Amino acid sequence: MGTRSAVSSSNNEKMHRLLVICILFQTIKVHSQVTIINTGTTEHLQYIFKTGNSVVIPGINSYLVKCYGECDTLLPLSVPYSTLYPYFYFRISRPDSNTLYFTAIENLHYMIWKSSDCGITWSKKIDTLYFPDPQSTIFFDSLNGVSFCSNFKMLRTVSGFNTFSISPWPDNDPLFAITDGDSSVIILSGTGGEGMSISYNRGASWLPGYMINGLNGPINDVKFYNSDTIFAITRYSHVVDNFVYDSAFAMSYNKGVTWKHRIFYPNNYTVTNPLRYTLRRLYVKAVNEIYVLAHDNQKNQAVIFKTPNQGVSWFAYTIPFSRLINDMTFLNDSVALVCGNSGLLFKWNKIQATYTGNTEVPLEDQPINIFPNPVNEELYINFKSSINQSNSITFNLSDVTGKTLKSLTFNNYRSVNKIDLKDISVGMYFLHTAVEGRVYTFKVIKE
Repeated sequence: MGTRSAVSSSNNEKMHRLLVICILFQTIKVHSQVTIINTGTTEHLQYIFKTGNSVVIPGINSYLVKCYGECDTLLPLSVPYSTLYPYFYFRISRPDSNTLYFTAIENLHYMIWKSSDCGITWSKKIDTLYFPDPQSTIFFDSLNGVSFCSNFKMLRTVSGFNTFSISPWPDNDPLFAITDGDSSVIILSGTGGEGMSISYNRGASWLPGYMINGLNGPINDVKFYNSDTIFAITRYSHVVDNFVYDSAFAMSYNKGVTWKHRIFYPNNYTVTNPLRYTLRRLYVKAVNEIYVLAHDNQKNQAVIFKTPNQGVSWFAYTIPFSRLINDMTFLNDSVALVCGNSGLLFKWNKIQATYTGNTEVPLEDQPINIFPNPVNEELYINFKSSINQSNSITFNLSDVTGKTLKSLTFNNYRSVNKIDLKDISVGMYFLHTAVEGRVYTFKVIKE
């Protein structure tokens, strides 16, 4: 590594040692962004329920575990035992820290079991042939819940299904239901979730069913941020009569009455490959921090997308698994718990994760190193000797809204260049550049 005239030989040796240390540190951090948790099962893990400091994770047939804090230890929970037939499918609902509802289909019977001690003991509450779907059963609290059936009927309880009443709802093909935890309900219906019905009073009355304008279905997930703000995604791009309908991200700020949507369009998405990504699940950490769990069908690899601006731009984190990922929740501000098919469960550290533009590149393959990161005052940039030195390289530093805060151009690739960040507030920023026709984005943490 060459030296600048203002840098002495001694300082250069110190800088060289610092560079080596920082590169090794970053490499370790990148490879440690995923920590696999051994679940001991091959069942598909579909959901994660977090309340307070505890987490419950169900499979789809007989697997059910609980963990606390950082989820380093999984504690098995009991599943209501079937003496006749194995469960075809079940789902757990968790309205509070102690209450679990187990909804399942067994031998064409729909059953609901309740546990008041978070899965240690269970009591059967309902056994019916009304054929609701486990995914269309939701609870507002430990006693009040609704379950939607495929015959325009809805089961309603105010007693934890000790008793229930039957009332109509305006559709015949429930897919899944969500609630804001208070009074609002959204039920998706149709073979692929093309229809949507909304109630503001726990299903007592309904707005007319409709589709989100411009999405053309199918809707794969909907999440409440609060009672007014709702987000949704379509599952994938699809072709109807030779016309391609793009995947989309939608939002409503008035309880679902009207919607806006943006086409899901990361940089590596091309017209020649419109079906590359399957969007699976939404996670809304904040209005400026929304995640989409997806699958890259081209590379057969899991991907987590993040948007800091409600779908205007997306950043991709490649996850080193070919199995589908199904749900996530954050255990703390930086570490998320993610579950998937075939017993997949892992912790993902968003701070340690590295992405470049919308396609992740391993750190050892990047032509540029930045250090230290997190940074206090000065961020150093080192260029690898393999890059073409015929052109200058410009770096743009932006905040999470996309506003450019600094722009600097470097010509001397044989030196360690620096960016002064003394005047930048503490927080997260993005450093953008283009090298030999490829765009790179580095996440920078200012402390």
